[in-house]
Amino acid sequence: MYVRSGPPNPPEMVTACDALVDRYEAHVAEQNARFARVLRVDTSGAFDGAGANAAPIAGAKVLWKKLPDGSATFEATLPTSVLPRVAAAPLRSMRLLARTQALTVPASRWTSVALPVPLSFEPYGQLRADLFQMLSGYTLPFQAPPGLSFLPSKPTRIESYDFSEQSISPSDSEIFVELAKLGDVRIGKVNVARSFLASFKGEEYVELYEPIHGWGPTLTTEPVARNGAHHLIHYSERLYSGGMTFEPPGCSVTEVGKDGRFKQLLTADTEMPPSPESVGMWSNFDKGEWVWSKGFSEFGFRGIVRGDDVAQEATKKWRWDEKKKVYVSIDWKMGPRNR
Repeated sequence: MYVRSGPPNPPEMVTACDALVDRYEAHVAEQNARFARVLRVDTSGAFDGAGANAAPIAGAKVLWKKLPDGSATFEATLPTSVLPRVAAAPLRSMRLLARTQALTVPASRWTSVALPVPLSFEPYGQLRADLFQMLSGYTLPFQAPPGLSFLPSKPTRIESYDFSEQSISPSDSEIFVELAKLGDVRIGKVNVARSFLASFKGEEYVELYEPIHGWGPTLTTEPVARNGAHHLIHYSERLYSGGMTFEPPGCSVTEVGKDGRFKQLLTADTEMPPSPESVGMWSNFDKGEWVWSKGFSEFGFRGIVRGDDVAQEATKKWRWDEKKKVYVSIDWKMGPRNR
């Protein structure tokens, strides 16, 4: 039970709070409406909306049959354009409500209907399912789920949300943007909520892969021909460190197989740069930028490390060892120290 204590809030604060609640409730109602659709079906066809002026649904087919007791049954074939937004992939159930009058029944009275088989919308049906599955339980601490959804009539566009303490920002992204074609293998970027890669061999989907576990977008090169294969070099401006304060940039390397599978050749884990005794441990990395040589024989990042009022330039690189056929780490290069 809530017990009021202290003096009452001033009227202007109560007004501001009421306005905020009204704004929230209006936003919830607006979002809920995007995931529901009202249609009218009668002996003359199917219509988009319940009103008398509702427009006929192009391409809809309705088979209507009256029963001896005066009731009726019907079957309707409808285009995907009349479906509301969907927040699941694949779609396994829908909530339905049928009435002969205005739909005033609360949503809690709607009937949940399981589909005979999971419903996928093409193209990219399995890729979309993998993306929804990966992001449904794949969020960093203090990061809300991205709220994925799409319109069945436009299945290649995925909406996601970015949350902060001050705002909720929606974005709409193409699910697959081709990066390169290597023989019959296609690889592409999946920049929905996070940064992924996806591959296809011919028309067959192969897999979804995350090259770097980091905050923010991941940059990826064009394929680099190396050692009889193709390598992709990646850069993230801030690695996820599992709750540690120091989160520097990071690089990784992925090999693309002839079967379209991804293989990690270099992980993005970065050791702590050397620090003077007066600092103990660096606490921050600022102004990070990606650096590389021609052909990406060397690559890495540089920026400013900070700790205990001390700042120092720092560069971290890796190189391709042609004899060993592996990527090897190059020691940190530390620049002038400033206070």
